[in-house]
Amino acid sequence: MKRTNFAYNQMPNIKEVKNRAEQKYIITILNTTNWCISEAAQLMGINRSTLFRKMKRYGIKRPKIKKFPFYSGNKSR
Repeated sequence: MKRTNFAYNQMPNIKEVKNRAEQKYIITILNTTNWCISEAAQLMGINRSTLFRKMKRYGIKRPKIKKFPFYSGNKSR
């Protein structure tokens, strides 16, 4: 008689675990480098194009910068 365990059947496969870990790693490095793609890629030991491809695969996008209403963009005072 075959026994099944619900929790066992819900376990992700190794590919899913690897992908989640890689996605978290990329986000951590990007946050560490303040989203400097060149620096992040260098720290990870990959090319910028590879990093962009991985970001696209995982749906990782640069956070939008909130604009402050009092900032006009003019540096002269």
